[in-house]
Amino acid sequence: MNNFLTTLQSLSTFWETWVCVALLAAMGIASVVHRLRCPYINGKKIASYDEARTAIDSPIFAGPRSLGLMLAGIAMSIAGLYMLYGAISPGIGFSLIIVGLVIMQTEPIRLRIREAEHRVVTSCAYDEEARIAATETLKGRSDWLTMVYFIMLAGVVAGLLAF
Repeated sequence: MNNFLTTLQSLSTFWETWVCVALLAAMGIASVVHRLRCPYINGKKIASYDEARTAIDSPIFAGPRSLGLMLAGIAMSIAGLYMLYGAISPGIGFSLIIVGLVIMQTEPIRLRIREAEHRVVTSCAYDEEARIAATETLKGRSDWLTMVYFIMLAGVVAGLLAF
């Protein structure tokens, strides 16, 4: 146990740890940029009736990509914990834990964002009120993804500075 605490105390000295923090910050910034540039949120793109009818007939499924990413996130987190506990390249182990947790936290949100975009397109077959409600849902889910990135970033930095 003392070896594990010593490893945690020295995490901030590894360059891999700070590369992971920088990547997490870049992902958060990219999420903000995507949210600001989204044509559905900005109202720059309104689907035609035919596009809306096509979208209604094609449901959204999670698919094998989501399952694969979730399993990869779990595997990365477990491998990172073993690397951290055994003091086998702790910087890479910590990075694997963070990347795995980010994947496990953000993949379901990304699926919900895809569903919300789908609802915005399908709502164009109905009235303006339905489109506005679907757009507000999309805004909320995009904001949620951005908040998850920055909350995780703040938690990682606070954890590194605490030790």
